[in-house]
Amino acid sequence: MSSCFRFEDAPCQFDSALGAKLRLPHETMTRRIPLIDREPIPSNSDPIAPGVTPQFAGVKLTILFALTAWAFWPELRSAASVCMRESDWSHGLIAPLAIGILIFRRRCELRATLTRGSAWGVIALILGIGLFGITSWPFDYAYLRRISVVPVVAGMVLAMCGWRVLKLSLPMLLLLFLSIPVGARAFSSLTARTETYTLSATRFVLNQLPDISAVLDGPTLIFISDDLKGTVALGETRCAASLLVTYIFVGVFVVFSRIRPSWHVAMLALAAIPFSLSCNLFRLVCQGILTVYVSHDAVNPSFRAASAIISLTIAYLCFALTCWLLSWLFEETDDERDDAYSESLDYSESLQMETE
Repeated sequence: MSSCFRFEDAPCQFDSALGAKLRLPHETMTRRIPLIDREPIPSNSDPIAPGVTPQFAGVKLTILFALTAWAFWPELRSAASVCMRESDWSHGLIAPLAIGILIFRRRCELRATLTRGSAWGVIALILGIGLFGITSWPFDYAYLRRISVVPVVAGMVLAMCGWRVLKLSLPMLLLLFLSIPVGARAFSSLTARTETYTLSATRFVLNQLPDISAVLDGPTLIFISDDLKGTVALGETRCAASLLVTYIFVGVFVVFSRIRPSWHVAMLALAAIPFSLSCNLFRLVCQGILTVYVSHDAVNPSFRAASAIISLTIAYLCFALTCWLLSWLFEETDDERDDAYSESLDYSESLQMETE
Protein backbone atom coordinates (compact mmCIF):
# COMPACT_ATOMS: atom_id res chain seq x y z
CA MET A 1 0.00 0.00 0.00
CA SER A 2 1.44 3.33 -0.96
CA SER A 3 2.25 5.80 1.79
CA CYS A 4 1.59 8.79 -0.46
CA PHE A 5 -1.75 10.56 -0.07
CA ARG A 6 -3.45 13.49 -1.66
CA PHE A 7 -6.18 15.66 -0.26
CA GLU A 8 -9.31 16.84 -2.00
CA ASP A 9 -12.26 18.96 -0.93
CA ALA A 10 -14.69 16.91 1.15
CA PRO A 11 -16.30 17.03 4.57
CA CYS A 12 -13.80 16.78 7.36
CA GLN A 13 -13.25 13.29 8.74
CA PHE A 14 -10.42 14.06 11.15
CA ASP A 15 -10.49 15.38 14.68
CA SER A 16 -8.67 18.52 15.71
CA ALA A 17 -5.75 16.65 17.25
CA LEU A 18 -4.96 14.93 13.95
CA GLY A 19 -5.39 18.22 12.12
CA ALA A 20 -2.88 19.87 14.41
CA LYS A 21 -0.52 16.97 13.95
CA LEU A 22 -0.68 17.42 10.16
CA ARG A 23 -0.47 21.22 10.59
CA LEU A 24 -3.40 21.81 8.27
CA PRO A 25 -5.90 24.66 8.69
CA HIS A 26 -9.25 23.42 9.88
CA GLU A 27 -11.05 24.60 6.75
CA THR A 28 -8.68 22.66 4.47
CA MET A 29 -8.91 19.37 6.33
CA THR A 30 -10.18 16.77 3.89
CA ARG A 31 -10.58 13.06 3.45
CA ARG A 32 -7.71 10.83 2.34
CA ILE A 33 -7.55 9.18 -1.06
CA PRO A 34 -4.57 6.87 -1.62
CA LEU A 35 -2.49 7.50 -4.69
CA ILE A 36 -0.38 4.71 -6.12
CA ASP A 37 2.99 5.61 -7.60
CA ARG A 38 2.64 9.39 -7.26
CA GLU A 39 5.13 11.83 -5.83
CA PRO A 40 4.67 12.24 -2.06
CA ILE A 41 3.32 15.46 -0.62
CA PRO A 42 5.77 16.47 2.13
CA SER A 43 4.20 16.38 5.57
CA ASN A 44 5.34 15.95 9.10
CA SER A 45 3.59 12.57 9.19
CA ASP A 46 6.33 10.93 7.11
CA PRO A 47 8.19 8.65 9.55
CA ILE A 48 11.68 9.86 8.67
CA ALA A 49 14.06 9.84 11.60
CA PRO A 50 15.26 13.29 12.65
CA GLY A 51 18.60 14.16 11.08
CA VAL A 52 18.16 11.59 8.29
CA THR A 53 17.29 12.78 4.80
CA PRO A 54 16.70 10.64 1.71
CA GLN A 55 19.39 12.59 -0.14
CA PHE A 56 22.03 11.92 2.53
CA ALA A 57 21.08 8.23 2.78
CA GLY A 58 21.21 7.95 -1.02
CA VAL A 59 24.71 9.44 -1.11
CA LYS A 60 25.96 7.03 1.56
CA LEU A 61 24.45 4.01 -0.20
CA THR A 62 25.85 5.10 -3.55
CA ILE A 63 29.35 5.29 -2.08
CA LEU A 64 28.98 1.91 -0.39
CA PHE A 65 27.59 0.29 -3.54
CA ALA A 66 30.52 1.67 -5.55
CA LEU A 67 32.97 0.19 -3.04
CA THR A 68 31.12 -3.13 -3.16
CA ALA A 69 31.26 -3.19 -6.96
CA TRP A 70 35.00 -2.51 -6.81
CA ALA A 71 35.59 -5.27 -4.22
CA PHE A 72 33.45 -7.82 -6.10
CA TRP A 73 34.51 -6.73 -9.58
CA PRO A 74 36.23 -10.03 -10.57
CA GLU A 75 33.13 -12.02 -9.58
CA LEU A 76 30.73 -9.56 -11.21
CA ARG A 77 32.74 -9.62 -14.42
CA SER A 78 32.78 -13.43 -14.40
CA ALA A 79 29.01 -13.55 -13.85
CA ALA A 80 28.45 -11.03 -16.66
CA SER A 81 30.51 -13.13 -19.06
CA VAL A 82 28.37 -16.18 -18.23
CA CYS A 83 25.19 -14.15 -18.82
CA MET A 84 26.45 -13.04 -22.23
CA ARG A 85 27.53 -16.54 -23.20
CA GLU A 86 24.57 -18.62 -21.98
CA SER A 87 20.97 -17.81 -22.82
CA ASP A 88 19.76 -19.37 -19.55
CA TRP A 89 21.21 -16.41 -17.66
CA SER A 90 20.83 -13.61 -20.19
CA HIS A 91 18.29 -11.93 -17.90
CA GLY A 92 21.21 -11.04 -15.64
CA LEU A 93 22.24 -8.37 -18.14
CA ILE A 94 19.00 -6.45 -17.58
CA ALA A 95 18.89 -7.04 -13.82
CA PRO A 96 20.31 -3.55 -12.98
CA LEU A 97 17.58 -1.94 -15.11
CA ALA A 98 14.83 -4.06 -13.51
CA ILE A 99 16.11 -3.26 -10.00
CA GLY A 100 16.27 0.44 -10.85
CA ILE A 101 12.67 0.40 -12.07
CA LEU A 102 11.46 -1.24 -8.85
CA ILE A 103 13.35 1.31 -6.77
CA PHE A 104 11.75 4.12 -8.75
CA ARG A 105 8.31 2.57 -8.37
CA ARG A 106 8.76 2.31 -4.59
CA ARG A 107 10.42 5.67 -4.07
CA CYS A 108 7.53 7.07 -1.98
CA GLU A 109 7.50 4.08 0.38
CA LEU A 110 11.29 3.98 0.68
CA ARG A 111 11.40 7.65 1.60
CA ALA A 112 8.53 7.36 4.09
CA THR A 113 10.07 4.42 6.01
CA LEU A 114 13.65 5.73 6.18
CA THR A 115 15.26 5.54 9.65
CA ARG A 116 18.73 5.79 11.12
CA GLY A 117 19.43 2.12 10.44
CA SER A 118 20.20 -0.91 12.57
CA ALA A 119 23.39 -2.42 13.95
CA TRP A 120 22.21 -5.80 12.66
CA GLY A 121 23.14 -4.56 9.22
CA VAL A 122 26.79 -4.49 10.24
CA ILE A 123 26.50 -8.13 11.33
CA ALA A 124 24.98 -9.10 7.96
CA LEU A 125 27.74 -7.18 6.21
CA ILE A 126 30.43 -9.03 8.17
CA LEU A 127 28.78 -12.39 7.43
CA GLY A 128 28.71 -11.60 3.71
CA ILE A 129 32.37 -10.59 3.69
CA GLY A 130 33.23 -13.72 5.70
CA LEU A 131 31.40 -15.93 3.19
CA PHE A 132 33.34 -14.30 0.37
CA GLY A 133 36.63 -14.88 2.21
CA ILE A 134 35.97 -18.51 3.10
CA THR A 135 34.88 -19.41 -0.44
CA SER A 136 38.02 -17.78 -1.81
CA TRP A 137 40.43 -19.56 0.57
CA PRO A 138 40.74 -22.31 1.73
CA PHE A 139 37.63 -23.38 -0.21
CA ASP A 140 37.03 -22.47 -3.83
CA TYR A 141 33.32 -22.16 -4.66
CA ALA A 142 32.66 -19.60 -7.37
CA TYR A 143 28.88 -19.58 -6.95
CA LEU A 144 29.02 -18.93 -3.20
CA ARG A 145 31.52 -16.14 -3.78
CA ARG A 146 29.09 -14.49 -6.18
CA ILE A 147 26.14 -15.05 -3.83
CA SER A 148 27.99 -13.34 -0.97
CA VAL A 149 27.26 -9.99 -2.61
CA VAL A 150 23.57 -10.40 -1.64
CA PRO A 151 24.06 -10.38 2.18
CA VAL A 152 26.62 -7.60 1.77
CA VAL A 153 24.12 -5.38 -0.06
CA ALA A 154 21.34 -6.32 2.36
CA GLY A 155 23.57 -5.46 5.30
CA MET A 156 24.39 -2.05 3.87
CA VAL A 157 20.71 -1.24 3.32
CA LEU A 158 19.82 -2.37 6.84
CA ALA A 159 22.70 -0.49 8.45
CA MET A 160 22.00 2.75 6.61
CA CYS A 161 18.20 2.78 6.27
CA GLY A 162 16.61 0.37 8.76
CA TRP A 163 14.38 -2.69 8.79
CA ARG A 164 11.42 -1.24 6.94
CA VAL A 165 13.51 -0.12 3.99
CA LEU A 166 15.13 -3.56 3.93
CA LYS A 167 11.68 -5.17 3.83
CA LEU A 168 10.71 -2.99 0.87
CA SER A 169 14.03 -3.86 -0.79
CA LEU A 170 13.58 -7.63 -0.59
CA PRO A 171 12.21 -7.90 -4.18
CA MET A 172 15.28 -6.10 -5.52
CA LEU A 173 17.56 -8.42 -3.54
CA LEU A 174 15.63 -11.40 -4.92
CA LEU A 175 16.19 -10.15 -8.48
CA LEU A 176 19.89 -9.81 -7.70
CA PHE A 177 19.96 -13.37 -6.36
CA LEU A 178 18.18 -14.77 -9.44
CA SER A 179 20.66 -12.98 -11.72
CA ILE A 180 23.71 -14.80 -10.35
CA PRO A 181 24.53 -17.80 -12.59
CA VAL A 182 24.64 -21.26 -11.06
CA GLY A 183 27.38 -23.62 -12.19
CA ALA A 184 26.50 -25.71 -15.25
CA ARG A 185 26.96 -29.03 -13.46
CA ALA A 186 24.93 -27.99 -10.41
CA PHE A 187 22.14 -26.53 -12.55
CA SER A 188 21.94 -29.69 -14.66
CA SER A 189 21.65 -31.89 -11.57
CA LEU A 190 18.94 -29.65 -10.12
CA THR A 191 16.86 -29.65 -13.30
CA ALA A 192 17.43 -33.25 -14.46
CA ARG A 193 13.99 -34.49 -13.39
CA THR A 194 12.31 -31.39 -14.82
CA GLU A 195 14.00 -31.99 -18.17
CA THR A 196 12.78 -35.59 -18.26
CA TYR A 197 9.16 -34.63 -17.60
CA THR A 198 9.29 -31.72 -20.05
CA LEU A 199 10.64 -33.90 -22.87
CA SER A 200 7.96 -36.54 -22.19
CA ALA A 201 5.22 -33.90 -22.21
CA THR A 202 6.59 -32.41 -25.44
CA ARG A 203 6.59 -35.82 -27.09
CA PHE A 204 2.96 -36.31 -26.04
CA VAL A 205 1.90 -32.92 -27.46
CA LEU A 206 3.72 -33.44 -30.76
CA ASN A 207 2.10 -36.86 -31.17
CA GLN A 208 -1.31 -35.17 -31.10
CA LEU A 209 -0.45 -33.08 -34.18
CA PRO A 210 -1.33 -34.44 -37.63
CA ASP A 211 1.24 -36.48 -39.56
CA ILE A 212 3.80 -36.39 -36.74
CA SER A 213 5.21 -39.27 -34.75
CA ALA A 214 7.58 -38.30 -31.93
CA VAL A 215 9.85 -40.72 -30.11
CA LEU A 216 12.00 -40.03 -27.08
CA ASP A 217 15.43 -41.70 -27.17
CA GLY A 218 17.07 -40.77 -23.89
CA PRO A 219 17.47 -36.97 -23.89
CA THR A 220 16.96 -36.81 -27.68
CA LEU A 221 13.47 -36.13 -29.09
CA ILE A 222 13.06 -37.62 -32.59
CA PHE A 223 10.17 -36.91 -34.96
CA ILE A 224 8.99 -38.65 -38.15
CA SER A 225 6.79 -36.73 -40.59
CA ASP A 226 6.01 -37.70 -44.21
CA ASP A 227 8.94 -40.09 -44.48
CA LEU A 228 11.23 -37.39 -43.04
CA LYS A 229 13.12 -38.02 -39.85
CA GLY A 230 14.73 -35.41 -37.65
CA THR A 231 15.27 -34.26 -34.11
CA VAL A 232 13.65 -31.55 -32.03
CA ALA A 233 16.00 -31.79 -29.05
CA LEU A 234 19.47 -33.09 -29.71
CA GLY A 235 20.12 -34.05 -26.09
CA GLU A 236 22.24 -30.99 -25.36
CA THR A 237 22.59 -29.92 -21.76
CA ARG A 238 19.59 -28.10 -20.24
CA CYS A 239 17.69 -28.10 -23.54
CA ALA A 240 14.38 -28.88 -21.81
CA ALA A 241 15.07 -26.69 -18.75
CA SER A 242 16.30 -23.55 -20.43
CA LEU A 243 15.01 -20.16 -19.22
CA LEU A 244 13.39 -21.60 -16.09
CA VAL A 245 15.09 -19.02 -13.88
CA THR A 246 14.27 -16.30 -16.41
CA TYR A 247 10.55 -17.03 -16.13
CA ILE A 248 10.76 -16.69 -12.34
CA PHE A 249 12.76 -13.47 -12.76
CA VAL A 250 9.98 -12.05 -14.97
CA GLY A 251 7.38 -13.13 -12.42
CA VAL A 252 9.18 -11.44 -9.52
CA PHE A 253 9.49 -8.21 -11.49
CA VAL A 254 5.79 -8.17 -12.44
CA VAL A 255 4.48 -9.13 -9.00
CA PHE A 256 6.55 -6.55 -7.11
CA SER A 257 6.09 -3.75 -9.61
CA ARG A 258 3.66 -2.36 -7.03
CA ILE A 259 2.98 -2.86 -3.34
CA ARG A 260 0.61 -5.80 -2.85
CA PRO A 261 -0.95 -7.50 0.19
CA SER A 262 1.11 -10.34 1.60
CA TRP A 263 -1.49 -12.97 0.78
CA HIS A 264 -1.51 -11.80 -2.86
CA VAL A 265 2.25 -12.32 -2.96
CA ALA A 266 1.89 -15.77 -1.36
CA MET A 267 -0.66 -16.88 -3.95
CA LEU A 268 1.48 -15.57 -6.81
CA ALA A 269 4.53 -17.32 -5.37
CA LEU A 270 2.63 -20.62 -5.42
CA ALA A 271 1.65 -19.97 -9.03
CA ALA A 272 5.20 -19.08 -10.10
CA ILE A 273 6.42 -22.68 -10.46
CA PRO A 274 3.43 -23.93 -12.52
CA PHE A 275 3.63 -20.84 -14.73
CA SER A 276 7.38 -21.32 -15.27
CA LEU A 277 7.07 -25.03 -16.06
CA SER A 278 4.15 -24.40 -18.44
CA CYS A 279 6.01 -21.65 -20.30
CA ASN A 280 9.08 -23.87 -20.54
CA LEU A 281 6.94 -26.65 -22.03
CA PHE A 282 5.35 -24.21 -24.47
CA ARG A 283 8.82 -23.03 -25.55
CA LEU A 284 9.97 -26.55 -26.40
CA VAL A 285 6.67 -27.41 -28.14
CA CYS A 286 6.85 -24.21 -30.18
CA GLN A 287 10.43 -25.00 -31.14
CA GLY A 288 9.36 -28.52 -32.16
CA ILE A 289 6.48 -27.25 -34.34
CA LEU A 290 8.77 -24.79 -36.12
CA THR A 291 11.37 -27.51 -36.63
CA VAL A 292 8.86 -30.02 -38.05
CA TYR A 293 6.73 -27.76 -40.26
CA VAL A 294 9.15 -25.04 -41.32
CA SER A 295 12.65 -26.46 -41.29
CA HIS A 296 14.19 -29.72 -40.16
CA ASP A 297 17.22 -28.00 -38.66
CA ALA A 298 17.10 -28.81 -34.93
CA VAL A 299 19.76 -26.23 -34.05
CA ASN A 300 18.30 -23.32 -36.00
CA PRO A 301 19.06 -20.25 -33.81
CA SER A 302 16.14 -18.27 -35.25
CA PHE A 303 13.61 -20.89 -34.16
CA ARG A 304 15.10 -21.05 -30.69
CA ALA A 305 15.08 -17.27 -30.32
CA ALA A 306 11.49 -17.00 -31.58
CA SER A 307 10.33 -19.74 -29.19
CA ALA A 308 12.09 -18.06 -26.28
CA ILE A 309 10.58 -14.63 -27.02
CA ILE A 310 7.07 -16.05 -27.38
CA SER A 311 7.32 -18.05 -24.15
CA LEU A 312 8.71 -15.07 -22.20
CA THR A 313 5.85 -12.90 -23.47
CA ILE A 314 3.36 -15.52 -22.33
CA ALA A 315 5.06 -15.69 -18.93
CA TYR A 316 4.77 -11.92 -18.55
CA LEU A 317 1.09 -11.99 -19.52
CA CYS A 318 0.33 -14.87 -17.14
CA PHE A 319 1.78 -13.06 -14.14
CA ALA A 320 0.32 -9.68 -15.14
CA LEU A 321 -3.19 -11.07 -15.70
CA THR A 322 -3.08 -12.98 -12.42
CA CYS A 323 -2.05 -9.83 -10.54
CA TRP A 324 -4.85 -7.87 -12.21
CA LEU A 325 -7.37 -10.58 -11.45
CA LEU A 326 -6.46 -10.69 -7.75
CA SER A 327 -6.62 -6.90 -7.51
CA TRP A 328 -9.98 -6.83 -9.27
CA LEU A 329 -11.60 -9.65 -7.29
CA PHE A 330 -10.22 -8.65 -3.90
CA GLU A 331 -10.05 -4.88 -3.98
CA GLU A 332 -8.60 -3.29 -0.87
CA THR A 333 -11.23 -1.82 1.41
CA ASP A 334 -11.30 1.63 2.96
CA ASP A 335 -10.78 0.12 6.42
CA GLU A 336 -7.54 -1.50 5.28
CA ARG A 337 -6.37 1.81 3.88
CA ASP A 338 -7.20 3.56 7.17
CA ASP A 339 -5.31 0.92 9.15
CA ALA A 340 -2.23 1.32 6.96
CA TYR A 341 -2.38 5.09 7.32
CA SER A 342 -2.82 4.88 11.11
CA GLU A 343 0.15 2.55 11.33
CA SER A 344 2.28 5.11 9.49
CA LEU A 345 1.17 7.86 11.90
CA ASP A 346 1.84 5.67 14.96
CA TYR A 347 5.33 4.94 13.68
CA SER A 348 5.97 8.65 13.19
CA GLU A 349 4.80 9.39 16.73
CA SER A 350 7.11 6.74 18.19
CA LEU A 351 10.09 8.27 16.41
CA GLN A 352 9.22 11.74 17.68
CA MET A 353 8.83 10.47 21.25
CA GLU A 354 12.22 8.74 21.08
CA THR A 355 13.84 11.94 19.88
CA GLU A 356 12.25 14.00 22.66
